[in-house]
Amino acid sequence: MFADMDVDLGINQTNHRMTNGFREMITYLGQASASFEDARDILKKLKGIDISASQMQIVTEEIGAGVFAADMEEAAAIFRSPERYMPHSLEKDKAEDILYILMDGSSVNTRVQDVGGNTWKEMKLGMVFRSKDVITRGTKIESCTITQKEYVTYFGEVGKFKELLFAAALRAGYGSVKNVVVIGDGAHWIWNLCEECFPDATQILDYYHMVKNVYDYVGALFPNDDKKKIRWANSVIWYIETDQYDKAMKMIKKDSLGSVLPETTVNLEGYLTNNKDRVRYLDFKGRCLYIGSGMIEGGNKVVIQKRMKQCGMRWSVQGGQFVAALRAKSQSQKWDVVEDQCYHNLKLVS
Repeated sequence: MFADMDVDLGINQTNHRMTNGFREMITYLGQASASFEDARDILKKLKGIDISASQMQIVTEEIGAGVFAADMEEAAAIFRSPERYMPHSLEKDKAEDILYILMDGSSVNTRVQDVGGNTWKEMKLGMVFRSKDVITRGTKIESCTITQKEYVTYFGEVGKFKELLFAAALRAGYGSVKNVVVIGDGAHWIWNLCEECFPDATQILDYYHMVKNVYDYVGALFPNDDKKKIRWANSVIWYIETDQYDKAMKMIKKDSLGSVLPETTVNLEGYLTNNKDRVRYLDFKGRCLYIGSGMIEGGNKVVIQKRMKQCGMRWSVQGGQFVAALRAKSQSQKWDVVEDQCYHNLKLVS
């Protein structure tokens, strides 16, 4: 039975007998709080309304499902027919700006086991922003403020993730800016995606990831000589930084000859060979390009880890994806997309 006011308030059986505004409030708290239990407690404290944590989860994931479905539908359409959406700008008319595209993966604990019993699955995160939207406070991107950016998330393989990232890049201006830069940590899937979707981009290996691999390698090469480790690592890094790649490779080959390293040690020679054109840091700095991916790592902490990697948390793959999609909208300042889902009763996926 509906009361006379139910229709005016938009209350019906399909939205849990809640107003649209209340569903939005639950959804916001559900994705912003450390857990659904915390979201329940906050709601009770602020509004004096007591509903269960499981109901908080149901409503949050339902709205997230609708947001994610709409994102995937739009991204698939753009990826199938990019010519319909990409601006047709002549080179002389393109903006003197830089479009940065970054991507990374973060493991999230799930309720699904693979054949080896592992329950951790990779949540891929993409980030796009323009250099015009960066407020500079120092020489490193980590010390700057990005006023406008967009995150996209996908729980699974790269196939669907690339569609979401490509769509976000188009929204940020891909095709209408003169310079496109992709920064990654060396994972093969990142560069394969870049070659397919952004073939005109300058590819940069994250400087800090390179440094870490050099130090990890020399730690295995000279495990009992700390002074030699530091001197060796600093020399290799300096050669790479100053565009003396061949000297760095010669040093690595010479000192590694005959060494037997643990199987878990990175193959530094192969790593740098595969990324030769991506470690031209002297050239990149001369072009005023960022060379570090700290912003995507920070994004992983804010978008994924803060909400989805609390102690003891385990997610269904669908539920994790739906909450991550909401987190991405919230941290991209695109909550209006979620509002549309709440207020206009868009179709929800089951």
